Amino acid sequence: MFAVAVVLSTAAAVQLGASTPTGAGLAALAPWPEDLLRQRVEEACAGVERAAHAGKGLALALAEAKVAVAAALRRYPEDTDLWLRHAELAALSGAAPGVWERSLMRSYATGPREGWVAARRLPFALSRFAELSPAARQRAMDELDAMVGWRSSYLSHFARAYARLAPQARFIVERVVARQAPPVRERVTPILVGADRRLAVSRAGTSQ
Repeated sequence: MFAVAVVLSTAAAVQLGASTPTGAGLAALAPWPEDLLRQRVEEACAGVERAAHAGKGLALALAEAKVAVAAALRRYPEDTDLWLRHAELAALSGAAPGVWERSLMRSYATGPREGWVAARRLPFALSRFAELSPAARQRAMDELDAMVGWRSSYLSHFARAYARLAPQARFIVERVVARQAPPVRERVTPILVGADRRLAVSRAGTSQ
């Protein structure tokens, strides 16, 4: 009986060992470095947004976000989203247009047709349209023209990115759109109006 128990215990141990991940197996289950870097970037940039809304702690949040984005870019220098975030953080920090525009142009170059990035990049570029070089303005206009054919999910992302802009920045976007040809103007204006309306309703509900 004892021998049977030993055999069963040994068999169970072997089975447990086979089902327990080894060091290599655990490494395979761990998040990819890209996932960890992306998570740090997302968390740091969300911290910037929270600090901006709260009106305090923005300088520290910006510094942390810049470190996170720079670390991610060192590993993934062709990531169009990271270059856009680099431009956004530089602009929010008060850097000269020539500084953040270089990052914006890298975003255009590395992801000219990445709709989910363009949905955030376009509001950013249009809100600073007067500060852009002729080359950057043309890239923004090309993206605005292409917006006519965007899928609905990208348009929703665009509306949310537009709604997060400061009031003066949203006004600048509206003025740029109003000067466009009818196909673009008629496609984009209702999106801006709808975003403004939802934002007003949300703020009214928060103040009550």
